[in-house]
Amino acid sequence: MKLITLFLTCFTTLTAFCQANWSLSNTGIPSGYSPNDFAKAINGDIYLVASQYSGSSFKPKLLKSTNNGSSWSEIIMSGLTNVQNTNTIIFSGNKILLGGSNSTTASYYVYVSDDNGSNWTLSNSGIPSGYSPNDFAIATNGDVYLASAYYNGTSFEPKLLKSTNNGSSWNEVTMSGLSNIQLPNSIIFNGSKLLLSGTGSGSYYVYSSTNNGLNWTLSNSGVPSGYSVNDFTNATGQIIYAACSQFNGTSFVPHIIKSTNGGTNWSDITGLSGLTSLQNTNSIVYGNNNLLLGGSNSSTSSYFVFSSPVPTTSLEDESSNIPFSIFPNPFNETLFLYSQLGNDLQIRLTNSFGQTLFEKKITAEKELINTSSLLAGVYFVTVYDQEKRKTFKLVKY
Repeated sequence: MKLITLFLTCFTTLTAFCQANWSLSNTGIPSGYSPNDFAKAINGDIYLVASQYSGSSFKPKLLKSTNNGSSWSEIIMSGLTNVQNTNTIIFSGNKILLGGSNSTTASYYVYVSDDNGSNWTLSNSGIPSGYSPNDFAIATNGDVYLASAYYNGTSFEPKLLKSTNNGSSWNEVTMSGLSNIQLPNSIIFNGSKLLLSGTGSGSYYVYSSTNNGLNWTLSNSGVPSGYSVNDFTNATGQIIYAACSQFNGTSFVPHIIKSTNGGTNWSDITGLSGLTSLQNTNSIVYGNNNLLLGGSNSSTSSYFVFSSPVPTTSLEDESSNIPFSIFPNPFNETLFLYSQLGNDLQIRLTNSFGQTLFEKKITAEKELINTSSLLAGVYFVTVYDQEKRKTFKLVKY
């Protein structure tokens, strides 16, 4: 059978200063639910872990959106008997991990669910007592990392744990270089680079590690002074967004910063419009050309989820002279790549979390990629040379 080359619709790139217009996206979220962290499932559904004050204590809550945050429905949970406040949530394969605390007993927990959040079991094995689970991150090989804070009796210390079995057990990673950090806020992998944000002595920092958290270097270039970086999210390739809060002397103000090179440099997205009720930012997530931002207003004790479509500029014009095609789409086992540039062209495959799965040079006119190890879901293939690039969106079934 003759193979007919099918050109994919070019996925769009992100402009330097965008996400300026936001609209409320709270439909279905009950009043009083603090949006603490988002998680994106393989099929694109977005989960939101929240806390609700019942009048005497906090209760954990979980919501789900199947339409990029346009509306939400609550998931009734069972098994979280010890958790009051929720901190963080993430998908690890088909499992969900949740980290939280109990204010009454000053205890901290990690739970796991294998049925999309309905039932939970404790998954604390190997986590020392007193380690507050602040944020999860997934490495490209599937390992789960957990940024924690530990009170040593005088001050807080940053701690990092790692699980190679979807959270069933944990081991501590001995870190070096985080001399300024006391409380870690957020952690994320972008390809092989691990980013961590946190606070210390009233200052705010972003650090990066290229050896899975063993050694860290400051990665604050372009982050305005006084910006508390509260949460990261990967977009496509090396594009990362971070939700920030800044104290202006009277109250907190929300900010968003962006990196186009995996966290090496950052730029402030100016002219945010529509976030009139928001002061503190808690969480941010990217999916399907859309950003969701969760936060609160301390003055009114109100909580919000906002959304912003990512304005796009097509890569077709700047990349139309790249002689490259890829098919089929959707795909199952094998991807076929055709190029007339030979080894002048590079390709990078990333998943919907922005994690780089592999990168290689094109060494022949025709290349095959075996994808049998990939789960069903959305992927991106970026093709580039020294001057131009084009990104294709693919779906594996």
